[in-house]
Amino acid sequence: MAREQPRRLTADGRDITLEYDRVGREVGRRFGESLSVSRSFDAMNRLISQAVDHPRGRIQSRTYEYRADGSLTKVQDQLDGVRQYELDLAGRTTRVSGEGWEESYSYDPLGNQVAAGWPAGPFGDDGCGERAYQGADLVRAGRIRYEHDAAGRVVLRQKTRLSRKPDTWRYSWDAEDRLTQVVTPDGTVWRYQYDALGRRTGKQCIAENGVDVLEQVDFTWDGVSLCEQTTRWGETSDSVTLTWHLHGPEAVAQSERRTTAAASQEEIDARFFAIVSDLSGSPCELIDESGEIAWRSRATNWGKLSWPVGSNAYTPLRFPGQYFDSETGLNYNYLRYYDPEVAQYMSQDPLGLAPAANPVGYVDRPSVSCDPLGLAPQKSPIPPKPYETTNLSDLAKQFNPEGGNMNCTYVGEAFERYMRGEGIKSVPGDMGGAQQLDRLESVFGARFRDTSFWDMVDHVRNSGHGARGIVAGESPIPNQPGHVFNVVNHQGRVLFVDVQTGFVDPMMYKGFKLMRVN
Repeated sequence: MAREQPRRLTADGRDITLEYDRVGREVGRRFGESLSVSRSFDAMNRLISQAVDHPRGRIQSRTYEYRADGSLTKVQDQLDGVRQYELDLAGRTTRVSGEGWEESYSYDPLGNQVAAGWPAGPFGDDGCGERAYQGADLVRAGRIRYEHDAAGRVVLRQKTRLSRKPDTWRYSWDAEDRLTQVVTPDGTVWRYQYDALGRRTGKQCIAENGVDVLEQVDFTWDGVSLCEQTTRWGETSDSVTLTWHLHGPEAVAQSERRTTAAASQEEIDARFFAIVSDLSGSPCELIDESGEIAWRSRATNWGKLSWPVGSNAYTPLRFPGQYFDSETGLNYNYLRYYDPEVAQYMSQDPLGLAPAANPVGYVDRPSVSCDPLGLAPQKSPIPPKPYETTNLSDLAKQFNPEGGNMNCTYVGEAFERYMRGEGIKSVPGDMGGAQQLDRLESVFGARFRDTSFWDMVDHVRNSGHGARGIVAGESPIPNQPGHVFNVVNHQGRVLFVDVQTGFVDPMMYKGFKLMRVN
């Protein structure tokens, strides 16, 4: 698998060299000839250490410890010390402690916070304290008050201040649940533009006359990944461009270019930074080409950030897929906006209750999971997937010579019989009804068992060459049938096979059952 991964990336003329282990996990990343980032994993595919090195010495390192269900319990950070995590039975963080550091959280059955606390110094304590709800809507968090419209979207966020009037943000939304305008506490108006795919393409700071643009930020995308922003001010041609160089969904480097009209749009200043991310995929450090840390952040469990005032660089990237808007304190998350102060989105999930019971909640375990599209939780982008899919459309034609519809359970059975050396056998047409998992259990004398996706991948990979199984994937869409396909360990590679359609993306399914057949 590793040979199919990119070995080298080029970012602004600089080479980034990538190294993988035998199952395709990235274990090394080198920026030019001097800076390197190394990572190691345990047998459960969990990141357990990362280190950043330069010829002058080690710049940063972290180690991670977990409990049996994969929940993070401890981080040892070279610069910030030890951070311990206490968890409830669902794996949600209830307490984070370290030297000079204390966070606490409690939750209701849907995962909503009912109380929260964190260090006031670096973050401010406006959101600390108890939370209050009216139905499903959050109406108060500490000294912050919220109002919602009939669609459940936040239209007002107000922070109580001692001896002066409250700070109030007002939010306007369009019919597609996209945030279109924000009025900040000082009366400044920001407007937001989107393309037909829902990607934010620009934001504008509007002058008091309601027409002139004081600041314009334009965004460029690579698919669903933000890859560049350019900021301009007023009528000048001065601009600052930040470019993010991607490896899959993860930004591995940031370039900064400044131009000015006086220099006839020639580049007058350019800087390049390696991005070092934590377990969740969130940037923690920007390191320049001399090996100096130009920017370093500390974050609460749910993503509220602070950084040293002496930093000489900056990145707006936050949790995977999130971009920080300083004018609102919110993180833009492709299809929604996330409020890290209360660990909630500002609008309902476009998929309704299909991804989770709480339509405004973020992921349950932000240290090891993420939601890069603002739609549904998924495993964090570290490490790259240790599995593959394969296209067997020619084999499908042999199973189905007449080209009609085929029931996926019969196809799964036929492929397993083929793997057992029983030859090609045509399968019945679409029988309709349920997936008939009980019939497959009877045919092969085995049982389907509930599993998580990553536990299934680890089990098949660790079972060695030739291990096979039949998988039942649960549809993420309510009242829609699931799907049956096959999984095989071929020379240490985990292959998902769907002979019915010729291709399967296993990550699209909400839940899994696995039946080992050998």
